Amino acid sequence: MQDEPNAISTALSLVLLLGSGLAWATIGRRLARREAPIPFEPRGGLPFSGVEVVLLLLFYLLGEIVAQAALERWTAYEPGTVSRELLFAQAAARAGWLVVASAYLFTKTGGRADTFGWDFRQLGRDAGLGIAVFFAAAVPVFAVQVFFVFGLGIKSEHPAIKLTQDEPSLAMLAAISVVVVGVAPLFEEFVFRVLLQGWLEAWQTTLRSFGDADDSAPRPGYAPLVVVSLLFGALHGGHGPDPVAIFVLSLFLGYAYRQTHRIVPSLVAHACLNGWTMVNLWIAMWSESV
Repeated sequence: MQDEPNAISTALSLVLLLGSGLAWATIGRRLARREAPIPFEPRGGLPFSGVEVVLLLLFYLLGEIVAQAALERWTAYEPGTVSRELLFAQAAARAGWLVVASAYLFTKTGGRADTFGWDFRQLGRDAGLGIAVFFAAAVPVFAVQVFFVFGLGIKSEHPAIKLTQDEPSLAMLAAISVVVVGVAPLFEEFVFRVLLQGWLEAWQTTLRSFGDADDSAPRPGYAPLVVVSLLFGALHGGHGPDPVAIFVLSLFLGYAYRQTHRIVPSLVAHACLNGWTMVNLWIAMWSESV
């Protein structure tokens, strides 16, 4: 029985290496032809301002505070500790905020959700692109993790992984998988790609076009995605080496959003990477139980 999880783990590793090899071969061919790895698609005007971004994020923080206060009042949750109740309360607050923020922008734009990233007209193509981005990012991201965990002996301390290890049950793994693969990518891609990177790109483009007689809007540079990636990594501070690997991942996700200005590619890539991690946790639990 022990051979089954090992065989599945080996097969998944081979799939990852093969997919990554194909992704990087495609990138290499495009670069050799002096083409961008992902074709650039210009966007229209940004339907929100920096002030609105700040207000939306403050509203989110308020929701987090309320959720934690409710936990402290009605449960045995101890502030400063990691618990499944806290994880699920945060997920609920983020999901609720995401609905409210999207509804606000949807109403403001007169139903033009595509103007703020929710564009599903090329869903199949964007999903495929997201999978390709995942394979391109996976080996560099996991290589960073391996270097820190096995090379330097610094363990990953992500709360979701820790909870799964502390309570190794199928029910816990399934519940956390919903949060990690579903809620987290949706929330984080909307905040970091759509709101923050989108606003920084618009701001940078405005500065570049100031005083330029050319009516065509210049392409955004790479500074916004680097800045957002630094913030994205910092958000995961205290999780061992995770901020470094997440910074690398965010560069890939940010590039996908910069080129398409649609959330699906980066969302799918993000969900795939988180899902890959959860599958390997499941295999590890299975291996220990047989």
